[in-house]
Amino acid sequence: GNGGGNGANKHYTTDFTLQLPVVQASGAAIALATPSVSVPRATPTWVKISATASAAGVTGVHITAAGPAGLVVVYPGDGTSTSFNADPNLDKGETDYCGLRLDASAVALGSYTLTLTIAYGSGQSVTRSLALVVT
Repeated sequence: GNGGGNGANKHYTTDFTLQLPVVQASGAAIALATPSVSVPRATPTWVKISATASAAGVTGVHITAAGPAGLVVVYPGDGTSTSFNADPNLDKGETDYCGLRLDASAVALGSYTLTLTIAYGSGQSVTRSLALVVT
């Protein structure tokens, strides 16, 4: 503004504190692209389950699965989890698949839920479910 008529401009500053809430991004970071898998009761079978990242930062993925009582889940290399085929990371919009061997020989014929726990990033985790059909 004008400096009192003497031709000098005075500049004023104001300090203030702005508080912004930090909230987790809404929406699923990982969505399953495979709605269901079917396995024969008589023969342990490898299944492919696809997932798509809808957010950035889906890195270092480790997937574990749980199903009905009696279902035996085997991971590649007899590991304790599986990851994606190409690498353990998904870019936003990228789809990849993981593999699991399911032994349903001790499970009655029918429809069940297979629950995947997908751990990624630095301690993040999501749970996703799909239909499991034992034929």
